[in-house]
Amino acid sequence: MCCYDDYDDDFDDDFDDDFDDYFDDDFYDDFDDDFDDDFDDFDDDFDEDFQKAFVLCESSEEIGKYGEDLNEEQLYSANSLGYSGIALRNIYIPTHNNDMTEIDHIYITKKGIFVIESKNYSGLILGDSLQQEWIQYLTSQKHRFYNPIKQNASHIFWLRKLLKSDVPMFSLIVFSERCKLQIKNTSNSYVFKREQILDVISKIWKQSKDVLSSAEIDKTNADLNKYKIKSDEAKKEHIKRIEQRKRICPNCGAKLIIRTAKRGYNIGHKFYGCSNYPNCKYTKPI
Repeated sequence: MCCYDDYDDDFDDDFDDDFDDYFDDDFYDDFDDDFDDDFDDFDDDFDEDFQKAFVLCESSEEIGKYGEDLNEEQLYSANSLGYSGIALRNIYIPTHNNDMTEIDHIYITKKGIFVIESKNYSGLILGDSLQQEWIQYLTSQKHRFYNPIKQNASHIFWLRKLLKSDVPMFSLIVFSERCKLQIKNTSNSYVFKREQILDVISKIWKQSKDVLSSAEIDKTNADLNKYKIKSDEAKKEHIKRIEQRKRICPNCGAKLIIRTAKRGYNIGHKFYGCSNYPNCKYTKPI
């Protein structure tokens, strides 16, 4: 249809213009000075364990799981260094309309609850806490993904509602060691690479008062363990619901359809566009 052809033709240019306007010239000047050389060296910097895992991984889901494995190891290391806590993984918190949201890691300590979102991404990551989507530049490709700060804020909202507690909750966004982060306005979250987990926990530990007793930590752990999905069937159902939500426009409720960019930086790449265009111009990456 004509309107969708027009949409494909100008979508990438509109997105690039909006994004470039947001980041000033000084930001790009500083970035361009050193990024190209660093990016060329990324492959040389891959650790041996990751290279083995990368060969074995067949999907982004498996790559993400590997990143969660590494994060979990770091939390166990924190325990051994005296930052005592209980680490939970893949907890499915109820939200509304019998739906759920998955939290990658929850670390329950006497200082409060660490809510951790894992992003096992490579390349350059550009973003701002106020933006709806961030961008990953990977070689010649550009991918957009939902702002993980907003994503984790939603996790914390539902977790707090579930526990009916005002205990401090710390939002941690953990990226792979293989990326370069250029993130603005992160005052309400900690955004960093996996290699910095222990440093961030140590910083929060030193700045925070004790708020939970051992008994309260154990009770919180018991309460949240009820929401750990163990059956493959339940996990598949959760994934199915997520996929269904991807096909509905969050702005107007219309269906999202798959389109292909015909020009611009993303030429040839597919994306979801609202079927209610041009009245609604919502888009999201596949």
